[in-house]
Amino acid sequence: MKRIDLRFKKNLNEDTAVKLNEIARQKIDEFHNFISKISNDNKDIFEWWMSSPSSRYTLSSPLFFYFCSLHFLIYILKKNIEVDEIIVDNYSVKKVFDKIIVKNDKKIKVLSSETIFIKIKKRLRSYFSIFLQFLKKIYQMIICKMKFVQITHLKNNKIILIDKFVFPGYIETDRYYNNLINYVDSEHKNNIYFVPALLHFKLFELSNVYSRLEKSDINYLFKEKFLNLSDIIDAFMFFKRKKNIILKENYICDCEISDIILNELKDNMISYAAAIESLLNIKFIKNISKLKINVQLSIDWFENQINDRGWNYGFNKYYPNIETIGYRGLIPSDLLFSEMYPTIDEDINNMLPKKICVIGSALIPAIKKYNNNIKIDVAPAFRFQHLWKSNHLPNKDELIIFIALPINFDDSVDIFNLIIESHKNKKLKKYKFFLKLHPTTSYSQIIKSINYPLPKEFKIVEGNTEQILMKANIMVSGMSSICLESIAVGIPLLVIENKNKLIYRTIPNEISKNLYRVCKSERDFIDSINYFENLNESLKQKNIMNSKEIKLNYFQPVTKQNVQNFLQLNK
Repeated sequence: MKRIDLRFKKNLNEDTAVKLNEIARQKIDEFHNFISKISNDNKDIFEWWMSSPSSRYTLSSPLFFYFCSLHFLIYILKKNIEVDEIIVDNYSVKKVFDKIIVKNDKKIKVLSSETIFIKIKKRLRSYFSIFLQFLKKIYQMIICKMKFVQITHLKNNKIILIDKFVFPGYIETDRYYNNLINYVDSEHKNNIYFVPALLHFKLFELSNVYSRLEKSDINYLFKEKFLNLSDIIDAFMFFKRKKNIILKENYICDCEISDIILNELKDNMISYAAAIESLLNIKFIKNISKLKINVQLSIDWFENQINDRGWNYGFNKYYPNIETIGYRGLIPSDLLFSEMYPTIDEDINNMLPKKICVIGSALIPAIKKYNNNIKIDVAPAFRFQHLWKSNHLPNKDELIIFIALPINFDDSVDIFNLIIESHKNKKLKKYKFFLKLHPTTSYSQIIKSINYPLPKEFKIVEGNTEQILMKANIMVSGMSSICLESIAVGIPLLVIENKNKLIYRTIPNEISKNLYRVCKSERDFIDSINYFENLNESLKQKNIMNSKEIKLNYFQPVTKQNVQNFLQLNK
């Protein structure tokens, strides 16, 4: 009996994954038009823009995966591919699959993995999660109300507000605008304030985190200081206001799928925290505008996710005459549509900044795909400034394979498992393995999830790892900006892709395949290392020239002049 698993975040069989990846890249325009249609239906419904389906953030929203799955179903029906059973996530998806199968006069059994027990458990978890988030926000507000702020200074000077995230391990160390403040004259430093969003901290850690930020050499403005209880309560009522969203006549493959979208909207575990942060951003901006805080420039760490929308909408509404910048300080993935492609609908509804800054001129054409009128500029690549300060000097005495795990946890586990399996090969005994976790992944989580004990040759590294990067003989990663970063300094790169999942690629199509290798198996991994170890001198020199050109086109240097232009300090 042939059974196909089409559940979001579950492993696909290899043939299914190949076809689904093909469909995913063929149907981007169609999916964009589909989301645009719903956005137009909800042009007067603000809650739509705070919802998961509108985000196009395909790592957490399952809508694009279901969209591709429906097209895959049509494919197997038209090709008469023999399938006995298909398993899907929930009854809403099953119902649509059943309709399409009956319409095509076929007999395939569709099973939903969501039982009544799972549904009740999920609902209870979501309510508990909302309650914990509510307590956290109240506690943050109480802590920040006790912090002193020089309101007079904020009113009487031209203030720049910069949005950023703070994670465990990145409290004093900046992951986003590395050393920006060091390129600013002392007369301007006092007028630049970072507005932090604290993520992945336990409740009892928050007070200490705020204290450490307060003692920092840079200025922080805590938005919770400017919020009140009614702001927080109103933001958390979003889970009720989602009912205002209009869903009608949303057809894919001639089948109405509004119930699938509605099912996602009801799941408060998907993007709910981001929506709350976004709504509180709006209230923070509204409240500081009432206090007449003299904001002259707003900078958003721009990944075009739900939390970005509140920041940009707030400044567009309450500070309509100032410049707002979205700084996309990373290399986006081709299937992360939120990061890759801002849209006209987002622009019309004030969800975008007035200008988006990318970190290299070669990134401009793609970002304008669905909004050619958007204003784009190039800004310093703060995260990658070491590319211009250091040279790649691979270690000859101690050969290093440097592994940087991506944000997606399942991909990180798959990469880790494949490398540990490959490590058993005698060819790799001469290498030491340095492994960097993504800041959102804990060491204990990853160790529990991998299939093998951690070999003694593997060392977990934390914090700033550019010194290891510049000494690495081989770089290994997945969906991460570090892939193009490695290519730009001439480090041989192995990109691990899961042959059982949708593949998110961060290397632009125009980059030469001579500079990297894609690995989907242990054999691929060993063969790719052999490839780079045995490159002839002519190809090595050609790769060096290509890497230099990539660095020039994709990563603007961080200089005083470039930073001052970015912060508009020359005006």
